[in-house]
Amino acid sequence: LFGQDMGQHFGDEFLPSRLRVGMVFDEARLLSHLTVAENVSLPARYHHDLHEDEANAWTAALLKAADIAEFADNTPAMLGRHWRRRAALARALALRPEVLFLENPLRGLDARHTVWWVRFVQRLWRGHDLLRGKPMTVVASTDEFRPWRDSGAQFATLHEQKFGLMGDVAPEDDVRMTRVAVEEKS
Repeated sequence: LFGQDMGQHFGDEFLPSRLRVGMVFDEARLLSHLTVAENVSLPARYHHDLHEDEANAWTAALLKAADIAEFADNTPAMLGRHWRRRAALARALALRPEVLFLENPLRGLDARHTVWWVRFVQRLWRGHDLLRGKPMTVVASTDEFRPWRDSGAQFATLHEQKFGLMGDVAPEDDVRMTRVAVEEKS
């Protein structure tokens, strides 16, 4: 990753590289004792030592972009799975990562939330305002290609720890292999 063999290394010498990556897990993995706003602001407050006003403004912008501002004072347990996943996305974006990994972000979503995710991910890889217009590399695992077909994504398979680029045409959903939707911008 970024020219380094990360392997099982989690020492401080790899921290700068790790902070360039955002991750959103299927189950969100938010801290249950914190509010949604506290979960989202935690990475920026911890790693960037922002003044409280700066941290609050940045958190508000992230919550607004993820369409979850109304849930800022709720704990994760008070939200549905699809809203928790959006909160996890906002938290992952708090450090303005260069690469974003999404673990099957569309699993179990209704059509409205699926459309929101595909459109939001498109804006990220094209250069979202939140990221000062800088394009982001987004890697999303998926168990269904259909929602991503007209998104402009590139598609690849992951086999024996290597990506096999398939291009911009999604394979049929009955392909029996690990599937990954990938978009890279340089």
